[in-house]
Amino acid sequence: MLAHVELLALNPNRATKDDVETLRQAGFSDEQIFEIVMVTAYYALRCRMANGLGVEVDERLKRDPVLVEAFAYGEKERGT
Repeated sequence: MLAHVELLALNPNRATKDDVETLRQAGFSDEQIFEIVMVTAYYALRCRMANGLGVEVDERLKRDPVLVEAFAYGEKERGT
């Protein structure tokens, strides 16, 4: 599942029906696959909107190492 989320987050145009079938073979139902895709798309939208609007990260979040790494990844992608 996480490989599919990463694919959708980083290279959504490379996702195929075969990727969905792989999730089915791993035991995910169509409803679960829909939720995986929708949650991934929702967070991608939120991040792109925040980046596009120049939203700064809350100071509390800067102290959470997991979130710091996640936000740093986005900055690495943008070359900042």
